[in-house]
Amino acid sequence: MNSYPQSAPESTVATTKQMHYAALQKQLEELGSNVDKLQQNLKETSELAPAFQKLEVLHSSMFMAATAVFQRSHASDPTSTTVSHPTPAIRAAGSDSDQS
Repeated sequence: MNSYPQSAPESTVATTKQMHYAALQKQLEELGSNVDKLQQNLKETSELAPAFQKLEVLHSSMFMAATAVFQRSHASDPTSTTVSHPTPAIRAAGSDSDQS
């Protein structure tokens, strides 16, 4: 009795290899497409980053100004029942922007 496994016919092996190479080629094409899309997204992100940074600064400035106006209006209103006090986080954010 032969203990070695029987080998598949050569045509079956060749067909199997062709199928594997075709699947590999498809995966490589998909990878190439994904890399191209990633490069496009990175380029667009790098172009938009300064605009996002400017928007962030403008939003922070508006928030700090609105908070200051709100605090002043409550401090000058004698009928107000709320306690007006400065917000430490806002003062810290304002002092950081002054140092830049």
